[in-house]
Amino acid sequence: MGPSVAESVHVDESVQPSIKRIWFKDLPAEQKSYYHLKDENWIPWQDNIMLVLDICNMIGYITGEIICPNEENNCEGAQNWIFNNKITRKVIWDRLSENQKYCTAGCKTA
Repeated sequence: MGPSVAESVHVDESVQPSIKRIWFKDLPAEQKSYYHLKDENWIPWQDNIMLVLDICNMIGYITGEIICPNEENNCEGAQNWIFNNKITRKVIWDRLSENQKYCTAGCKTA
């Protein structure tokens, strides 16, 4: 008989998290100048937000390329992913006009 489920799940504390945390202090000053999405400026706004997200290493959170690690095997990486996803949502939210924010209200991922 093989190992029990409890025995087969081993968390190696020496392993570095697969996802590093994005810190606000690490975000370039450029991302702090806001260009708000309004009804008439989708194309230039999209170019701007994609550039900001690229500079800040956040594009993978909106495209789904950066997936949340399994919390059982990589707890810190999973917590960092959740935090980074929230920061990415905040960067986007801060660049929406009041009329546009209703489209993203309640979204759980960037």
